Amino acid sequence: MTTSVKDELKAHAPHVDGSWADEFVFELRLRGASGAAIGAALLEVESHVAEQGTSVTATFGDATQYAASLELPDTQEWTMPELVRQFVKTILEIVAVFLLIGGFAALWIGGDARVPVVELIIIIAAAIAVFAILSATSGAALRGLVRHPVLGALLTGAIFVVVIVAATAIPGPVLRMAPGIAIGGGLVSLAVVAVIVAVEHRRGKKLGDPIIFPQPQ
Repeated sequence: MTTSVKDELKAHAPHVDGSWADEFVFELRLRGASGAAIGAALLEVESHVAEQGTSVTATFGDATQYAASLELPDTQEWTMPELVRQFVKTILEIVAVFLLIGGFAALWIGGDARVPVVELIIIIAAAIAVFAILSATSGAALRGLVRHPVLGALLTGAIFVVVIVAATAIPGPVLRMAPGIAIGGGLVSLAVVAVIVAVEHRRGKKLGDPIIFPQPQ
């Protein structure tokens, strides 16, 4: 959390311990709460603490558990069309990588571009499986990875190694095509990805929107 944000939290909630406030805001962010909802919740905590004259921990307990107990609406929850766009974007990105690598490699060494079909399918399936797990757990898995970055990095690396070994160990057909077709297909895939990203930017949710504190009546 940046210094400016910390200063803003301290200015609006001077009676709330800074570490507690940071943890509280962080947890609500991970749970998809909007900036306005976070600001209102923190001001309510500040009001109770200032009125009772006790510490925030004594009044509300652990910041993470209290944030979870609020059950604020998840403004980052994806609708079905948004999920479909994410799946399509992921597949196109992987396909683009395979086509571009195959196309440019063929231009360098000569011959046709080669795209290993089994490797492509396994990597796409693995990416979709990870994405589906993160979505199905309502962000719980993602929150765990964020809170334990070292474990998350090790787990991600292990999954990557397993997928690559499995993809290269299983024999399968190779799709051959002219280098120009492979490169063109890769560029078209990236263009479609760019369109999807533009749609997400226009219609999507504002991740990390600023914390908005209600004005006093």
